[in-house]
Amino acid sequence: MSWIIYLHTKNDAGETVLLDVDGLTRDNYYVKIHRLPNEDLRKKTARVSHTMPKEIGAMQDSISKLATTWCPYGISLHHAIHGGPLATLNYGFNDIVVSARVLGVSKSGYVYIRVDLEDWAEIVVFSQVGFFVERFTFNNTHYNSRKDVVVLAPDDVIYERDYEAGLDTRGRPTAGHRFTAWRKGILPLTPPAASAPQRGRR
Repeated sequence: MSWIIYLHTKNDAGETVLLDVDGLTRDNYYVKIHRLPNEDLRKKTARVSHTMPKEIGAMQDSISKLATTWCPYGISLHHAIHGGPLATLNYGFNDIVVSARVLGVSKSGYVYIRVDLEDWAEIVVFSQVGFFVERFTFNNTHYNSRKDVVVLAPDDVIYERDYEAGLDTRGRPTAGHRFTAWRKGILPLTPPAASAPQRGRR
C-alpha cells in the first residue's frame, strides 16, 4: 500500500489550502510513502527458539509485536511524466514516516527529498534516474515539536532555518532562530552572515 501525505499551506491571500499531488510535485518529481507487509518475516520474528537465552528471546518477542517489523515504512520516488517508482528506500522496524516531499532538483541533477519521521528528519538524495546518492539527518526533535524551514538552493546547498533554537528552557517560543547550511558530502557549511557557525548533526 502506498499513499501521498497531503500537506496544508497558505496561499498569497493568506488562506489555508490543501496541496494535492500537483502541489507536491517539484521539477516533475514527487514522493510517496508506502508500507509493504511481509507475512514470512512476521512468522519468523514471532518464532522464538527455546534454546535462545531468555533476555534475547524477550527482545525478539517485543520486536515481533511491532507492526513496523514485518510491515515497514518506506518512500518511493516518482516522475510525473514517466511514471515510477524510479527508486525506493525502506526504513527499519520502529521507524514511522510522518511525511515526505520533494524539495527540488539541483542544477547538478540531484533530487532532494525531505523525510519526516516521528523522532528525526532527514534529507535523502537521488539521481534523476533513481540512483541513491546519500542521506543525512538534520533534526532529532519529535515531529510534534519540530519547527524548521528547509529549502534547496540550485547549487546543491540546503538551508535550514531552525526555530527550535528560539525556545527557552521550558520550550516556550522566543524571538530567536538559527541558520545552518548543508552541502552534499560536506556538512555543514558556514551559515549566512550574522549567524554563528553551527555544528552539523548526523
